[in-house]
Amino acid sequence: MILGIDVGGTYSDGVLISNNKIINQVKVKTNSEDLISSIKEIKGSLNISDKSLEKVIVSTTLMTNFIVEKKYEKIGLFLIPGPGMVYSDSLFPFPYKLLKGGIDFQGRLISDINKDEVIKKTEEFLNAGIDKISINGKFSPRNPVLENKVYEIIKKNFPEIKIEKGIDLSGNLNFIRRSVSSGLKIASEEVFENFLKALIIVFPDTKNINILKSDGGLVPLELSRNFSVETIFSGPAASAFGALALLKDIQSALVIDIGGTTSDYSLILNKEPLFASKGIKINNFYTTARGLSVFSLPLGGDTKINFHSEGFNFSINKTLPAMEGGNDITISDCLCFLNEINIGNRELASKALQKEAKTLGISEKDLADKILNQAGKIIADSLSQVIEHWEKEPKYKVWQIENQMKIYPEVLFLIGGPAKGLKKYIQNYIDIPVVVDSKAMTANALGAALAKESFSSYIRINTSEGTVSSGWGYFEEKNFSKRLHPDEGKEYALKITNRHLNNLGIKDIPQIYEHEIFSIVRDGYTSGQIHEIHLGLKPGIREGVKL
Repeated sequence: MILGIDVGGTYSDGVLISNNKIINQVKVKTNSEDLISSIKEIKGSLNISDKSLEKVIVSTTLMTNFIVEKKYEKIGLFLIPGPGMVYSDSLFPFPYKLLKGGIDFQGRLISDINKDEVIKKTEEFLNAGIDKISINGKFSPRNPVLENKVYEIIKKNFPEIKIEKGIDLSGNLNFIRRSVSSGLKIASEEVFENFLKALIIVFPDTKNINILKSDGGLVPLELSRNFSVETIFSGPAASAFGALALLKDIQSALVIDIGGTTSDYSLILNKEPLFASKGIKINNFYTTARGLSVFSLPLGGDTKINFHSEGFNFSINKTLPAMEGGNDITISDCLCFLNEINIGNRELASKALQKEAKTLGISEKDLADKILNQAGKIIADSLSQVIEHWEKEPKYKVWQIENQMKIYPEVLFLIGGPAKGLKKYIQNYIDIPVVVDSKAMTANALGAALAKESFSSYIRINTSEGTVSSGWGYFEEKNFSKRLHPDEGKEYALKITNRHLNNLGIKDIPQIYEHEIFSIVRDGYTSGQIHEIHLGLKPGIREGVKL
């Protein structure tokens, strides 16, 4: 059996699959102060034993909440940018110090590290109460020698300090994004590690526990420590891949996951989710994490309704619904009162609506209808803004060209708890069909349960220097001829990538996406080549499961 779990901001879902069939599903309220308790409740509600589980895949809001709420510890960044760029505090969420030294874009040493400077600035960090440091050098993926030197200096002179190297996290060349990501990793390390340990306690006899990444691929729990930043938006990935499974013959769809706090929009084009071209952005900082191009509207089932003399409006904040004992009316209360959802106490929702309806001189039903109608209009009106947001993504531009026109996708596909009840209210304001599947309420957990392993990396071969840089390391390879045949370059890249994936426990064979070759010319002669090879495993869902 396979268990997919999505821990959302308001509700957590679980879907159990056995013999390629969904045999059970459950939805519980998320305990935001203790996410593990929500996972325990799902396991208990499904009444399953660990030994019967072949695989568990968990999508979690842990990292998203942790970073958005800035709960992370004080950490410092050591940056080795080399010449040419001015840096400011607005580029990084952490305090940083610049170090002398530099590597050029070919990976050649421009200037070396100053040991005394490293020691002095490390002491300054310690005096400021910072004992966790991430080291990041520009062009380190081409040659990590300077990051390694700083690491060894700190390790030898300050053994009490926790140190991370940016090159160990990502081979992404974007220096700023790599620095932000490595900083977030070391800042969140303890809380993420505690979450992983708690999962093992919840599933002590399950050998195969996985975490869903923001690109919709999964990573084994024992390896996920290095991928914590890549789980930032695993929730939207779960919803998009759940929708992808439920779309069946529909090729392109705009997907809205209506949760308790927000409505998250994603896009399926030709049976593939649209990915963000610049990496995931959180708290206005870009990271190296690959994820879907997501748009969030601050409107969900638990959105608070503000009442005034002229009517009502929607708050940007969530609240405890009246149907759950709260003091405010929410969208969920209206759906509960109209019997559009089967959760909550209808009597409590009715009592709250009655009070406000009387003040406005209308019935409770009319008030609930008005609120839901306005919510539907807000969602429908946002679609043009969302499409405009996506038009900036390269793949969407290509899709427009291929279709020779600017159009909406075939359908608007709704998932999440309030989806079924809001369908008709949204349909009133748009022309394309609004679709809600019978499994819409637990589509996120379904997406997690069906996810496959994913991987993406760039391999750079420099035949002149006899060096190779990759997303997981830099090393020398002296057996290259100066002119490497394209097939030999591809074969070598696949060989080292397969070896790396096998070490990660991944058996699937990667595919090559791009391969470019550049000649290195010195003194008028070709002295070697640069092979840039992009390869990996595309995120996707397992086929053959009966939905």
